[in-house]
Amino acid sequence: HPQQIPFWTIIGVMIHPIINFTENRSATIGFILSNAFGTVLVMTVYMIFGNKLLQFFKVNLNQLNTGIGIIYILLSVYSLGSMFIFN
Repeated sequence: HPQQIPFWTIIGVMIHPIINFTENRSATIGFILSNAFGTVLVMTVYMIFGNKLLQFFKVNLNQLNTGIGIIYILLSVYSLGSMFIFN
């Protein structure tokens, strides 16, 4: 789902190498339910505040794209650094 791309990017780059994941069924079910709840919450916010969000993004689109680009560049530099420097 597109709204989960930043979440999975952060999990994959920063959190996954740190946490020792287990195959605990209750933890997996809890993770799936919380992920679904978060998606429903985001969609509800979009439905309620959709027009205000669209106006905000139209006004601040360049700043928003620049900020997201900087975040992704920093995450990729961190990921590459952790692959080559820290290992």
